Amino acid sequence: KHVIFLSDGQAAEADLKRMAQSMATDSMTMTTVGLGSGADGSVLRMMADIGGGRFYNVPDASQLTRVFTKDVELVKQAYRWP
Repeated sequence: KHVIFLSDGQAAEADLKRMAQSMATDSMTMTTVGLGSGADGSVLRMMADIGGGRFYNVPDASQLTRVFTKDVELVKQAYRWP
């Protein structure tokens, strides 16, 4: 299972870290997407590192389709889905 987590990262760091660790324990990978100029990239990057995924900084919502498509393609390659 793979999750793409879209957020500004403006939440309690300990809670987000705990969520990422819990997902990793359940064998779920996680990519994080920081949306907007105020996104907390350091927290979201930490979550992606724990989750074995990637972090994308997306200042403008118009880029979301491209980022989501790219991440799904990378996951498909990693899992060799048809």
